[in-house]
Amino acid sequence: MREEVKQFAEEMEKILLENDFKGGWENCEISYLYCLLYAKIEKFKSLMENELYEDFKKDIQRKTIDIANYCMMIHERLNTKIFV
Repeated sequence: MREEVKQFAEEMEKILLENDFKGGWENCEISYLYCLLYAKIEKFKSLMENELYEDFKKDIQRKTIDIANYCMMIHERLNTKIFV
């Protein structure tokens, strides 16, 4: 595994662990997870549009992790959800 991928995955897990108190995503509707993902993308977009985005580097990095986690959740729900 590439070191960059490993580090990114470790950051993803760290954020997931911080949010364990909220419960899992295993039973969430995909549409709900998509709405949460979309909101994170909008926040990321607004941070990136700021001319001083260097000042928000940590916030931007955090948003990339949040976005990746919601993508992972949707990916996992698509793998486990039974479509009728």
